[in-house]
Amino acid sequence: MRTLPCLGLAATAALFVFSSWPLARAATVARVGSFEISEHEVQREYQRLLPFAKGYHGGISQERQTELRAEALQSLIRRSLMAEHGRRAGLTVSTEDFAATLAEVKQQFDTEQAFRDALGKEPLADFENSMRRELLAHQAMDAEVNAKSEVKDEELEALFTENQERYVEPKRFRASHILVELKATDSAEQKAEKRRRAEQLLGRVTAGEDFHDVAYYESDDRTKWVGGDLGYFAAGSVEEPFEKAIDELEIGRLSNVVETSFGFHIIKLVDRKEERRYAFAEVKESIRNHVLEKRRQALLERWLGELRARIPVQIISAAPEVAATAARADAVPAAPAASAPASAQER
Repeated sequence: MRTLPCLGLAATAALFVFSSWPLARAATVARVGSFEISEHEVQREYQRLLPFAKGYHGGISQERQTELRAEALQSLIRRSLMAEHGRRAGLTVSTEDFAATLAEVKQQFDTEQAFRDALGKEPLADFENSMRRELLAHQAMDAEVNAKSEVKDEELEALFTENQERYVEPKRFRASHILVELKATDSAEQKAEKRRRAEQLLGRVTAGEDFHDVAYYESDDRTKWVGGDLGYFAAGSVEEPFEKAIDELEIGRLSNVVETSFGFHIIKLVDRKEERRYAFAEVKESIRNHVLEKRRQALLERWLGELRARIPVQIISAAPEVAATAARADAVPAAPAASAPASAQER
């Protein structure tokens, strides 16, 4: 389920994405308490979500478009529930907050006319009402979720003490290797021949030949293209014979031939970083953010459930498949498919 993030004024302004929607009038798609959600708003929310839903090549299936329109409608319904709660609680949007947010929206455009053109057929008054509702939803969420999600330092320290094993950076190694690969089908003779080859390669490096060059030309591993460099890896992330060998090495030294399930390795230890335990001060804010996110999400889910039970929601006019998907997701009544006018159908 998608949820409204903790929005600031700038983030609220970012909700308004324009699409020059060509409807001459804005069909009402849903009604939430005293608020109506227009087709213009659904299209704007759809356009905001669209960039995150496109595939690698920029395409999106018709089925995914339908799902995305349903997600857009669901998101607007949830934010309208919050706004309706705020209205009933007596919250209001100040002239200053409204003006600041509108100014941020207009900053996306070079001129006032460009902003008006982006609205397309949507009346400016409708757009401004939609923006006021978003700001009201933000205020309501601040009061009902954010203000109730405080985490005290004592609680954070207790969590740190109880879970200290989570705040440990394991021992890490950086190594390069040359691999003579073994295959499951290799016979005893073939395996012995490959070990001899590994011993020969070790001899070349020990005699002074550049490790990077030998790895590049002789290794069977794809790391050959970077001279056998494996980068940093944590203790316990490689096979035991490999780790035992590097654990016994001094930095810059070579191992003997080491056998693993991959084959025969010649290993050079490049660097070693010992295990490090983080101090509370280093992870305090990370713990706070994690706890706050979980607490806010739980409060938000519970609050939205209470709002759905108290505030009437009806999907009035939407493409049948969009209405059905949105209704299932948010458990709200949807109008019969036959009642959706042509102007609100998928184009």
